[in-house]
Amino acid sequence: MSMSRQLLINKYLEETRKVARPEKIRIRAFRAPDDISSSVKFHQGHSEVLSSYGLKLTSANPSWIEDQDCYVVLVESLDGTQSYGGARIQISTPEIQLPLESAIGYLEPRIYDVVKGLRAEGTAEICGLWNSAVVAGMGIGSTFSIRCAFAVAGSLNIKSMFALCSPYTYRMAASFGFLKMRELGTDGVLPYPSEKQVAIVTFQDDVKLMNNASEAERTFIFNLRTNPSQITAEDVGKTNPIEVHYSLEL
Repeated sequence: MSMSRQLLINKYLEETRKVARPEKIRIRAFRAPDDISSSVKFHQGHSEVLSSYGLKLTSANPSWIEDQDCYVVLVESLDGTQSYGGARIQISTPEIQLPLESAIGYLEPRIYDVVKGLRAEGTAEICGLWNSAVVAGMGIGSTFSIRCAFAVAGSLNIKSMFALCSPYTYRMAASFGFLKMRELGTDGVLPYPSEKQVAIVTFQDDVKLMNNASEAERTFIFNLRTNPSQITAEDVGKTNPIEVHYSLEL
């Protein structure tokens, strides 16, 4: 990374600040290198969440920020100054491994051939899913981000999508049609990130059709594909409805 780009990223990192619980949010999609400042905010927010659990990202300056095959879904304040959560779509290429491959390849080397075999039709991974503690329990960094990622994926040159899930997120992922890749690990389950924890390798085989997804999620996602710019009032459980400004055009 060039020195000027590093200085720019450092500047954006300094501008990040503690967020307040929002009444209105914007969910925006963009190609990572097209909006460096927002990509840095996404990375910083994700890093802070992991740090609160005693974990850390493998790179302080991730290569995906300048990757033309990486797309970001960012949940933020309407003025763009505060970041609340989001997810990334990482498209597989011969040059760059999916995060899934880097994470579990040493445990399950068959993942490399699986991904390679799907690359010609276009395959990707939804990864980097996170939300700020201030919006915990609202579904903003999970359900909302995944919905929007699939809405965006419908316009990308990909057919399938991977996700590496915890037992908790697997239950949610199933509503989006993610199924266990039972040929990997032990019935799709691997001891990751430690021997005392497990991760589940999941796969959605058709992001356009949303195979096996619940009818409610299919309807929501197809509506966002038809109307990527809209404002709605969304139920977020125990709190009052939140006003969501969708801006998902690429």
